[in-house]
Amino acid sequence: MSVRRYAVLLLLLAFAVRLAWLPQQSLWWDEGISLHLATIPIPDLLADRLNNIHPPLYFLLLKGWSQLVGVGVFNGRYFSTLASLLQVATLYAAASRWFGRSDRRVWTAVLLLIISPLGILYAQEMRVYALLPAVYLGLLGVAQQIASRPPRRWLPWAALGLLEWLALHLHYVVAFGVVYVNLWLLWCLWPQRQALRRWLEVSVVTGAATLPWYGAVVWNLTAVRNYLQVGTHTTDPIPVPALIGQVWGFMLTGRPAAFGREFIWWGLLLAALLLAALLLWRLWQPATRQTSLALLLAWLLPLLSAFVLWSVRSFSHPRYVIIYAIVLWPLLAQAVWGDTNAPPHPPLPTPRALTIPLLLLLTALSLWGTGRYFFDPAIAKDDVRGAAAYLETVAQPGDLIVVPDTDWSLPFEYDGVAQIVMPGLDSGTVPWASWAGWTRPGQMVYVLDYALGTLDWQQTVPFLLESAGTLQTEQAFHKVVVRGYRLEHEVVQPEMGG
Repeated sequence: MSVRRYAVLLLLLAFAVRLAWLPQQSLWWDEGISLHLATIPIPDLLADRLNNIHPPLYFLLLKGWSQLVGVGVFNGRYFSTLASLLQVATLYAAASRWFGRSDRRVWTAVLLLIISPLGILYAQEMRVYALLPAVYLGLLGVAQQIASRPPRRWLPWAALGLLEWLALHLHYVVAFGVVYVNLWLLWCLWPQRQALRRWLEVSVVTGAATLPWYGAVVWNLTAVRNYLQVGTHTTDPIPVPALIGQVWGFMLTGRPAAFGREFIWWGLLLAALLLAALLLWRLWQPATRQTSLALLLAWLLPLLSAFVLWSVRSFSHPRYVIIYAIVLWPLLAQAVWGDTNAPPHPPLPTPRALTIPLLLLLTALSLWGTGRYFFDPAIAKDDVRGAAAYLETVAQPGDLIVVPDTDWSLPFEYDGVAQIVMPGLDSGTVPWASWAGWTRPGQMVYVLDYALGTLDWQQTVPFLLESAGTLQTEQAFHKVVVRGYRLEHEVVQPEMGG
């Protein structure tokens, strides 16, 4: 069978795995925000992102996609499925450039990505994280092409600038990767003045093209800084060993708390030790040193951005550094096989006592993480869909449903007759006029809340409703609870005694 047919078969396999049970899990908070932004006018979308930690490009792309195929959970997640498939294709192209088209390191890296829980999980989530690794791989591939033989034509240089611009408008954490790629190019091109001048021109043009958005962000920096500090008073800084373990476990299993299970802890530790031993073996040999070091730096140096992120927001999720996990797969393939055709001195044989256990461990950890994602109900997303189905049966015309501020998941899952509102507490004060207009005597008000935490930590909404009525029902779902209140009168601002 030809190389091209193998590549097509692998793409089909990756597509099938990522498409499996795509709409099975409920829409969750962040996905609700994505769908909401995809349905509002572009000026409102841009204004919203100016006050947030995520730039607007992904949401603009999702908006265009939704206008093309329709707004919905499946359609929105399918966009991420296609982005994850682009990861596989980009890794195949980049690894073929690094290793040679038919090299077994290419197939090893691609297969590891296909079964990677990260690749599968974020292929089924309506967020930017499936798209980021493909962009970083594209940057590395174009940079490697320029560094190895600086082109006279403008096309590769234009591709570099375009990819940098796209990356910087998809997620701010990409800036670490863009800085790394440009420092590496600066190092490689320094002796070649003409190529260095081209690189400088591209950097200036790209910087100018990013200035409109980033200038607006700097102008609005106070609001962004306030957003970054939300919740930091309730968390302690994460210890460095715990951070390293969390990120490593997340890359191999897709679970941030994978180290919490003892047998997984030992598996992750052994995988790290085996990889470290193999990398030392490759770095020690001249025939495999250059490729191994280049991949190690492309993976590890931008990954150190995790320490910057967690120093700002200690409760950040490891998915913020998912963009750099993609380089782990060709690095692992290089560690396992080495440069089999490296002249003039072929590398020493690889110790199978290291490579076989490592490959088996990686496969087992990937299957464990993927299996938990698909089949373990304990880690399923919050069952907002179940709550929506319940509310469709009990809420009547004229009733009210209250969801947390900025939580758009229920409005996209609910198909009933009751009005859905947000309490408006994010401004720090109660909008009494709005509450008086929403509520009336005899009305049922249903409140959606989360079992593992709530933004209404002062319990303002229960206070308002119990001041105007009584708690009648409470229905629990997976990580979600719905409470029903019967009102005796509308919610009004209490009079302050003298």
